[in-house]
Amino acid sequence: MAWALVKDGNVTTIYNRPKAITLDGIQHPANIFTVWNKATKKAHGIYEYNEVNKSVDSKYYTLGSYSMVVDDAAGTVTKTWEHKEKDLDAIKEQLVAQTKQQAGGTLSSTDWMVIRAAEGGTTVPADVAWHRAAVRTHSNDVEAGINAAADVASLKAYMDGVVAWPTLEDYVAPAPDPAPEPESTAEDYVAPAQDPAPEPEPTANTA
Repeated sequence: MAWALVKDGNVTTIYNRPKAITLDGIQHPANIFTVWNKATKKAHGIYEYNEVNKSVDSKYYTLGSYSMVVDDAAGTVTKTWEHKEKDLDAIKEQLVAQTKQQAGGTLSSTDWMVIRAAEGGTTVPADVAWHRAAVRTHSNDVEAGINAAADVASLKAYMDGVVAWPTLEDYVAPAPDPAPEPESTAEDYVAPAQDPAPEPEPTANTA
C-alpha cells in the first residue's frame, strides 16, 4: 500500500511506506498510515495511491508519459503510465542475434561429433543428427518470424508464442522395417486333400 498527500487537489508527496509526517504543524508518527481509517486519512489529505501500467517489458517498451487522477470523493490517487515503443528494427536485430547465439550454443555441444565423423571416425548418432537439423530449422523459422513482424506489438505477440527449442528427448526413432517373409521350400509343401471315393451305384436284384 502507498499513499499520496493531497493539498488543494494536487499531489504534494508520495509515501511508499509509512513514515512520520507533519500535518498542519502537528507531528504525527508513522503508524497513522495503518491506525487511522480511510475516512480519517482522507480528512487529513492522505489518499490511497496506485500506479497503473508501471510494469513494462523492457525488451519492447520504455515508460513514457503519465497522467495523475485525484479522486476526492473516493480518496484515491491513480497514476497511469503510457508505454513507449522501442525502435522496431533495433529490437529485431537484437532478437535475431539472440536466436543465432542460442542456436550456436546448442549446436556447439555436439560439433565434435560432426568433426569426428568428417575425419573418418564414428558416424554422428541418428538422434544427434536429427537434433542438429531441428535446431537449425527452428532458428531459421524464428528469425523469419521476427523479420516478418510489422510492428512492435505483433513482434512481441509472435515471440510470446514461440514454441520451445527442440531437444534430444524429442527425437523419435523410426520404426524398424518388418522382417521379410521366409522363402517357401519343398518341405513346406502340403498336398491337397484327395476327394472322397464316390459311393457305388445300387444294382437291380435278379430272380
